[in-house]
Amino acid sequence: MDEINKEKKFFKKVENVYKDAIMLEQKRTVSRIERIFGGFALDKMKIEFKENIMNDMKVIKKWAEKDVVRRLEKDFSKRNFLAAVRNALKNGPAPEVTMDMIFRGDLSHGPKKELRIGQNNIVMQIEINEFFSRFYPNEAAEIICDIIEKIKSVKKYKTMGLSQTQIVKFLRGGNKCN
Repeated sequence: MDEINKEKKFFKKVENVYKDAIMLEQKRTVSRIERIFGGFALDKMKIEFKENIMNDMKVIKKWAEKDVVRRLEKDFSKRNFLAAVRNALKNGPAPEVTMDMIFRGDLSHGPKKELRIGQNNIVMQIEINEFFSRFYPNEAAEIICDIIEKIKSVKKYKTMGLSQTQIVKFLRGGNKCN
């Protein structure tokens, strides 16, 4: 994924617009929570809203300055939360291609192709976030094509321990690679 990110000047070009969209979405989420629960307090939120905010807090803690995080932990309020989001976005990286996890595909939604290597199943699911699919669909499609080309490259599948024949067979629809 690092190769794709280095090749894509596009991510740096859209960084500010992307971060503005994240900030706008956070403001919308906070307003919705206030409307539904009569305020922005963790103890008032139902579990799914609280879980989403707590996941956001993990990202905030990773990228925001320590004093901003401490202020939010001391006084969890709409103002401090949005300030922490803003600070985390300021300090956080530009958008990039990431690989979140390797998984068997049991929970995958939609079509999937299993790649069998011995007893192990490998499933690849490429997803783009809503921002890129809505505002930059052509660039998103190009990035996905680049990822697929990198995976098909000899260098990549050698690192996976596969032969070129196995990868070609898999990509053409034969889902068993032994």
